[in-house]
Amino acid sequence: MSVRLDVSEMIGAFGATYRTIDLRCAAVKRAGTWENVYTVIRLRYEEPNFVQTRQRELEAQHGAVHTESFQVLLDQRPFSDWNRIRGGFSIHRLMIGGVEVVFRQPIENELSRTLAYLQEGDSEIRPFDSYTWPAAQFHVSPYSVPPLRDDTLARETTKVGYPDPYDAVNLLCNLNIQSNQSQGCQLYISMPAFALVSGFRILPKDKSVRVEIKRHRELGSLKSWVLFRSRDHRRVEPWKHRLPIEPVISSDEEILTAVGSADLPEVEDDDWAEVQVLHPDVGEVCKKSNSVRQLIPVAQRNVLLETLKYFCPEAEFRSLVVRPFDKNGPRLKVSAGFEL
Repeated sequence: MSVRLDVSEMIGAFGATYRTIDLRCAAVKRAGTWENVYTVIRLRYEEPNFVQTRQRELEAQHGAVHTESFQVLLDQRPFSDWNRIRGGFSIHRLMIGGVEVVFRQPIENELSRTLAYLQEGDSEIRPFDSYTWPAAQFHVSPYSVPPLRDDTLARETTKVGYPDPYDAVNLLCNLNIQSNQSQGCQLYISMPAFALVSGFRILPKDKSVRVEIKRHRELGSLKSWVLFRSRDHRRVEPWKHRLPIEPVISSDEEILTAVGSADLPEVEDDDWAEVQVLHPDVGEVCKKSNSVRQLIPVAQRNVLLETLKYFCPEAEFRSLVVRPFDKNGPRLKVSAGFEL
């Protein structure tokens, strides 16, 4: 079961994995001052130089935005600057990309009271790499009206290649905000836990359960378990089996791969299996689950179907099963119980 965490708890549990503070900000100019509209802070495991290179590539691909009234600023700091950034929240201003940005209202007090679940996926903040890491996403000070619906801003962003300011924000800040739906928040802070279940298989022939985990090298204290429960678990014991997994590291990088296995207990095809990854301080980091049947490789679930694929492509076989008497194609003379 996940619990809600604050910023300090996330730093305490995962701070050793953070190398760079990725800062992105959309700001508008009012009375000579650059005011924050959206600020996105993501803590990353790569070094600052790497993050800076990716930011410059993003601007080169889509176009930088620095107009008279509107800017999208991309910056990065070493994680050692975290306390300095928190201090900026206290005085309602940050230096981002060499520009002083002022927040419209106090941020620090609201941030200190904000809690977030550690979970996978966020509808407003997109991933920064190829993995969907579980993360605590802190959304501070939501808007009730569209903050960038302005004709002047639209004209200026059109001149630099964007249909409207929201397109620039979404592309350069990796957000998903639409002026006619979610209005977004003044501040987003994404704190990932760099651990996820990348593979989960049940192998009946070997009588084993196999789990693959991607995690940061600094998260060696994580524990993994595989649990089985019956389909009607609400009327019987919650879990039929609970097996510890001791993954063995198979790659030695910043983000490494660890693979572990356990003996397969007596289970039914319609039982439910779940792998959990737990942190000693914050509890559940991530999990992955499915029915036992679906976790068995197709070749072991249905040997006959796998053999048939050598003679008939799967797509063609599917069409024959769905339309066995199609006059415009080959006829399926004999039907059998195939599981696709």
